[in-house]
Amino acid sequence: MASNRVRQSWSPEAYALARQARSLNFLKIEPLIQKLQQAFGRSRRDCLVLIHRCAQERPKRRSGVPGKFCASEERKKLA
Repeated sequence: MASNRVRQSWSPEAYALARQARSLNFLKIEPLIQKLQQAFGRSRRDCLVLIHRCAQERPKRRSGVPGKFCASEERKKLA
């Protein structure tokens, strides 16, 4: 039940901030947790859950067709 509450109540800005964890190493996640806590007034646990959820998300494809990439990516493959 608590996870539904956490999932539904984060703002798009919080999700954008948490998605930055994908490109950070483990040592740099702590400042991100603190930043989320300060900006959104949440517990450390809630911030960790959000970061974990965002880190596990698959990146969205650039084109709307599954299995297809945009033209610039296809050119890169051919080069």
